[in-house]
Parts: sequence; C-alpha cells; structure tokens
Amino acid sequence: MYARTPNLDEFAHHGQCGVMETLGPGVAPSSDLALFTLLGYDVHTHYPGRGLLEALGEGLDPLPEEVVLRARLCLVRERRMRLITVERAPDLPEEEARRMAEAIAGREAGGMCFRYRYTGRGDGFLLLRGGPEGPAVPHLRDSDPFAEGVDLRRPAPAPGAPDPPAARRTAHALAERLLAACRELNALDLPAVRGAHARGLRWALLSKWAGQWREIPPFPGWTGLRGATVASSPLHRGLARSLGLDFIEAPRRADPEAEAEAAVGAGREALASGFEFVLVHTQAAEDASRRGRGGPMPKVEAIEAIDRGVGSRLLRMAGAGEAVVCITSDHAAPSEAGSPPGGEAAMIHGAEPVPFAAGGRSVVADIVRNYDEVSCAGGMLGRFPGREALPRLLGFADRGRRAGLLPHRAGEPLEPPPSEPLWDVSLWDEREGASHGPGG
Repeated sequence: MYARTPNLDEFAHHGQCGVMETLGPGVAPSSDLALFTLLGYDVHTHYPGRGLLEALGEGLDPLPEEVVLRARLCLVRERRMRLITVERAPDLPEEEARRMAEAIAGREAGGMCFRYRYTGRGDGFLLLRGGPEGPAVPHLRDSDPFAEGVDLRRPAPAPGAPDPPAARRTAHALAERLLAACRELNALDLPAVRGAHARGLRWALLSKWAGQWREIPPFPGWTGLRGATVASSPLHRGLARSLGLDFIEAPRRADPEAEAEAAVGAGREALASGFEFVLVHTQAAEDASRRGRGGPMPKVEAIEAIDRGVGSRLLRMAGAGEAVVCITSDHAAPSEAGSPPGGEAAMIHGAEPVPFAAGGRSVVADIVRNYDEVSCAGGMLGRFPGREALPRLLGFADRGRRAGLLPHRAGEPLEPPPSEPLWDVSLWDEREGASHGPGG
C-alpha cells in the first residue's frame, strides 16, 4: 500500500480483482505448496514433497521407493547432550565440502539404506529406502530448526502420518543416520574440521522437506494447455518436471527492475512460440523481506522496481487480447523480518491474503483502482482460496470445463470423451420418411 506502483494500479483499474488465501484462512504457505495449489492441484492428493521436487530440479532421478530429503552441512555446538545450531550455511571450500560428502555417501542405519548426493555450496540430498522390516515413508518432521542458536530436532513422525509404525521406523533410522554422519564428519582430517574443533564446534547434517514420488496428472492432460514456467530455482525446475511443464531459465539481472523486465519478456516470447500457459516468477520481493531487519523500505523499493520492470506491457497484452493476464503472489511475506535472540531472520511467509488481479478482452473490469490488499478486497472476485485461481483464469480464457453428467476427476482431459449416437439417423429417415431440410 505504501509503495508507488502506477503500472500495477493501472492494470488493476482495467481488470477484475480480489484477494486470495492460497491454502485457506490463517495458513502461511510455503512456496512449493502455494505453487502446487495455484497450478490447480490438490496438495493432499498429489503433492510429492519439496525434497523430491528440488531433487528433480537438481537433475536427480530418485527411485520410486526412495524418500528424499534436502540435507546440508552445518556447524553446531554441543551443550548438555544437545546439538545447538551455530551456522546453518557456513563458508566452506568446495573441495572440502566434496570430501565431506564422500565420507557420508552411503550407509545403512536402522535397517534402511541411505545415500547422500552432494549438489554444491554445502547442499545435497539424503535418499533412503526401506529394508526387510518395511518401506521408508516421507511423513517426517524436519530436523532443521530453520534458525540459529536453537536445538537440532530429532526426526519424528509427522502428525497424522497415515502409517504410524512405518513413520516411526523411518524417523528412527534417519535419526541414527544423522548421528552417524556427525561422527564421520568430525573424524575427518580437514582444515575446516580442525578449524571448527578449535572454536569448540562440530560439523553436522541438517535434513528437511521429506518427499517421495507420486503419480501426478500432467498439466497439459487435464487443462488442454501446453504450459511452461519462467523461473530460476531448483524448486521451479522440479515442479515443471513433475507436472509436464517446460522449464525456461529466467534471465538473471543485477537489479529487480531489469530482472522483472527480462522475465516478462521471456514469458511473452514463450507465448509467441506456441505455449498456451506461462507462469512467470520473480523472487525479488521475498528476497527483500529476508533483508528486512532494518525496516520495510527494502521491500518497498523491490516492489517499486518490479512495477517499473513490468511497465505497461502486461496491460497492453491483456487489452489486445494476446492473453488473459494475472498478477498475484504465491504467498504473503512480512515487510520486516523478525529475529529470535541470537538467531537469524525468522519466518518470512505470512498468512495474510494476497492481491489478485486478472485482465483480458473477456474480463469485466470492476471498481478497484489500486493494486494492494485492501483495494483488491473490494473487487468482484472477493476473497477466495488458491485452488480456485486456475479455474477462474480458464473461465476468463473461455476454456472453462463444460458441466456434464459425471463429476470431474483429477487427470481427466478437458473435453468429455466421445460417445455413440442414441440412434442411427439414416435408419430413422428410412422408416419414417422424415425430412430434415428447411421446413421439414
């Protein structure tokens, strides 16, 4: 509301607006769950977990029976039989990081098999599969506390796990493996290990975002649209792979204005090349929230830069009938990050609804004049959940699903299946001598 956004305001003025609660009231969604929902999928039925999506985005191909977790090297301090996070992303020479990854590459623990795949910058993936006692399952809590100065969590079954015994076995085996990895890392004769010991610290492995392969209806199959996403993160790349979308690497620029301008340009080129649906993503506003310890101005500046980068091109596209265009956010992000005692920036996602504006030749404009949460709340779309976003846009594009006798099932094609005629018209003509011409 504070940022000056004349281009976004003009788009809202000529479009139809509302506010969207991506996962429902009071829920602060993660980016992966938010994007999955905005693309029309039920997270309870189809979501495979962020660990799997990021592994796909990094070029890995986990086995169907493997559980995949993001796992990164970190520095901890021992205190009263507990491990306290000190640096979640420490500076580490790449050669030493690879030596550490080799030391923990593959082991068995708790009757399950583990392998570690390093991907760079201290990050990697821990993949585990079950043994004679049963399969591994992804319904696990994270051991990563997502803050510094607090305890590492012991892996535990997630609340509501559908198979509690399997979840307990998997969590126990993961806990054993993480403790063993800590011993193996600190037994290495490396400068980084010796330097940590001199500071009274130890190396450990953090795990988060457990996921496992699921059968997901491909996006083109049930929407009838050839789609692509313009983005730059492993998450978006993996999301595209899992849903049957093409991935277009977003141009990286030094400032948010140039990056937004380049991303919109790449999206228009994708439409011109034959894609019928394009998702364009920019990370600038959320990145500014991460830097928001000094106040909300970094985010204000990022939003204003995005507005300048977008310019009037999206409004021209909508007005000319090139496409139905939507501008929204996958989730809210506080303008000023909190900071726990001795820790890093706290939660960067909020539970507030986000503004949503759509424009196109067939979209009726409402009375909204500004693109912000309060203004958009007075639009024709009102307040709605994220699962309704894609159906609304398909309706604006005259691609809405036709109502039929049978309810919609996930994965169905857009059009109903062909059927046999009720009778043979030629036979009817012969028997009745009917004429179907003018006046017949």
